[in-house]
Amino acid sequence: MTYRPKNSATALAKEYNVNPSTISTILASKSKLLEMYEKNLVGPEKKRMKLSSYDDVYKAVIYWFDQIQKYNNLTVSGCDIQPQALKFATMLGHRDFKA
Repeated sequence: MTYRPKNSATALAKEYNVNPSTISTILASKSKLLEMYEKNLVGPEKKRMKLSSYDDVYKAVIYWFDQIQKYNNLTVSGCDIQPQALKFATMLGHRDFKA
């Protein structure tokens, strides 16, 4: 890894051909972006951050999925996940949830 001096937002903007305010916004929300990257909510292949409106349902489905994979070693498809997500949404009181 080579040493790279700290660049200003303007220099970075020129290097990546973006507006300096974009660089400032990214730097200001660095910790949040890193956290989202670790949770696989953002990444190089994703152009937008897609956050769930039903975070509790999302967490329940992820936990269920992890348990299925860990203990049953089953292949799970979207057709298997949708009914489970609807079940969790109902249990958590979300009447307008759509999987």
